[in-house]
Amino acid sequence: NPFLAPNVRVADQNMGLEVYGGMQANIANFVHLTGRVAYQNFRNMYFYNNSASDSTKFDLLYDDGVTNVLNIYGEATFNYSDELRIGLKADYNKYSTATLEQAFHRPELMASVFATYNFYDKILFNSELYYIGSSFGRIHRPDGTFGLRETDSIVDLNLKADYRFSNRFTTFLMVNNLFAQKYERFVNYPNKSINLIGGISYSF
Repeated sequence: NPFLAPNVRVADQNMGLEVYGGMQANIANFVHLTGRVAYQNFRNMYFYNNSASDSTKFDLLYDDGVTNVLNIYGEATFNYSDELRIGLKADYNKYSTATLEQAFHRPELMASVFATYNFYDKILFNSELYYIGSSFGRIHRPDGTFGLRETDSIVDLNLKADYRFSNRFTTFLMVNNLFAQKYERFVNYPNKSINLIGGISYSF
C-alpha cells in the first residue's frame, strides 16, 4: 500500500461477539427489501491516521481494548426484466472505542442511490449518487501537540457507460465526481476534481 508509512505494525482483527437480526422481503417480484441490525465487538480494530513523521503517509492505529460497533443496514432495489435496476442503500455504524478519541477515518453513515440500465445487451449504463458522512483524523501540530480535524461530508455522482462489441470485447467511459466537489475523504488527501476515464477490456 503506497499510502502506508514504512514499518507499520499489522495485527489480525478479531470479532469476539456478533448478535444480529434482519429481514428480507420481495414485493410483486420487482422490489426486494433487506434490513439488518447487528451488535459486534472487535479486538485489534484498525484505524488509518496520518503519520507523525510524514503527514502524507498513514499509520495503523489500534484500539487498546474492545471496540463495540452498532451496525444498521438497509437496502431496497427495484428490478425490471433484467433491464432496469434502481436501488437505495444505507449503512450506519456507531463505533464505541476503548482508548482512541475517535474512530479515525471511519464515517458513521454511508448511503447511495444507484441505477443500471441494460440496453439490448449492448450498452450498459451505470450511475451512483452517494453520501459519505464526516469522520475525524488526528493531526500533529508543529509544536508537538495533537489535535483533531474533521473531514468533509461528501455528496458525489459517478456515471459510467459500457459498450459491448462482443462477449469478450468491451469499451467503457466513466465520469467521476460530476459535481466537481472539492473534499478530503482522508485528512491531507484532497480528492481529484471531475475526471473522465475511458478504456477497453478484452477477456480471454
